[in-house]
Amino acid sequence: MPSWLITGANRGIGLATVQNLLKKDGNFVIATTRKDSAELNALASKHKNLKVLSLDINSQSSVDTAVAAATPLLPNGLDYLVNNAGKNPQPLTKFEDLDLELFGEEMIFNTVAPLRVSRAFLPLVKKSEAKKIIFISSVLASSQITFMMVNQFNAYSVAKAALNMLAHKWGASLKYEGVSTAAIHPGWTQTDLGDPLKEWMGKYAPQVPHLTTEEAGNVVIKVSEALTVEKTGQFWHFDGTNLPCRGVGLGIVKNLLEKDSSNFVIATARNLDVPALRELTSQFPKDRLQLVHLDVSEPADIEKAVETVTALLPRGLDYLINNAAIHPQPLVKFEDLDYDLFAEEILFNTVIPVRVTRLFLPLIKKSKEKKILFISSAMGSFELTYPMVNQCNAYSTGKAALNMVALKWAASLKNEGVSVASVHPGKDILDCFVKYVRELPPSGWVDTEIGEPIKEWMTKNAPDVPQIKPEESGAAVVKVAEELSLVNTGTFFNYTGKSLPR
Repeated sequence: MPSWLITGANRGIGLATVQNLLKKDGNFVIATTRKDSAELNALASKHKNLKVLSLDINSQSSVDTAVAAATPLLPNGLDYLVNNAGKNPQPLTKFEDLDLELFGEEMIFNTVAPLRVSRAFLPLVKKSEAKKIIFISSVLASSQITFMMVNQFNAYSVAKAALNMLAHKWGASLKYEGVSTAAIHPGWTQTDLGDPLKEWMGKYAPQVPHLTTEEAGNVVIKVSEALTVEKTGQFWHFDGTNLPCRGVGLGIVKNLLEKDSSNFVIATARNLDVPALRELTSQFPKDRLQLVHLDVSEPADIEKAVETVTALLPRGLDYLINNAAIHPQPLVKFEDLDYDLFAEEILFNTVIPVRVTRLFLPLIKKSKEKKILFISSAMGSFELTYPMVNQCNAYSTGKAALNMVALKWAASLKNEGVSVASVHPGKDILDCFVKYVRELPPSGWVDTEIGEPIKEWMTKNAPDVPQIKPEESGAAVVKVAEELSLVNTGTFFNYTGKSLPR
């Protein structure tokens, strides 16, 4: 008797999945919900093979209690874990207008919380015969599709892009234990979450079916049952096909100053009293270089920096380069990630760049060039990061989300003449990677504290790839920034200016 556990099962796709599973006598179903559900309780009174458990996916104690309650019900383990619970509090809000507190909550709820649940239930999943973990995602997290849907579900798209990377990266390691993972787009569905898309879909995609929850629930079951270890980590459309997903800062400053005497550079840092910055200020006058204190994690600090920069730039800011990032858990498996650190990294590498960019946006719109760059990584590419098992898992997840920020925001800012791109600042790994790993050629790495943890993996699997100096990487970022235009806005660039798969 296959066993299933569905989160967020009190309504919508979750409830429909439960109802469809109960139509087959052979299924044992555990439905979880944060609030008491009369509909689930009524179903449980009719079906002995349904158990209803309380579960708040954002609470570790609630998750632990649910696992303890589920364990005696599952002597043969849990075959299918379906992470369905999600939320979308700002469906039609522009990036410029997002409530950043709500954005942060949505990122954690839709990315960190499913990891919390999956890790807690993983021993039961490994004990089962099927061993499958499902993450309910959305077509809005497909980089090739969502770009057209300007200002539709911006925050949700970013969160689901991160969730897709979690499923993808974790699948790469769990497959060696016989566990399969998948992200599933169950179709545009008649739910409270999907309803805000009605106007856009009716105008631009009237041919797309508006599925009932029963139809979407059947999609979840069908794709889940067809999933195999060979197909693990993929992003599935409701029709069963695959969906497409596809210190540098100092180096950038140095290159800009040395390349062109007409460049005026504002370098920001949390700590300005470091030898490298002091050396630069001794070499370049204030009409070429200004240092501005900025702790990007402090909103008040960003606002103060914007005031300072505004006074320095009467004609606006041509290029904003979002380079600040953190990477506290570089070689940690998803099973072992510290949730608080994971949440902190997701917020720092995704929400904070949005906060910074929004506050500087009026200055950017005022300028001639109007360009915004987000420093990303090839590890944020679905195609390129998969072979790098357990390398920078949390970082990859955050950068996949950041790439989605760049893509979705570019789609709307294009109409205002603003170009946006995400950039991987390392060199290509070409023939050597084909030789040592697989046929997908990821891009290389930079000699920084963030890049250092992958040295052992690179030495073993791609020994022909040189470690790039920050100055060289900085020059690459400058070149890409200067060549960015409204024609190629929203692109994820590599070191050479060629596009990377997302």
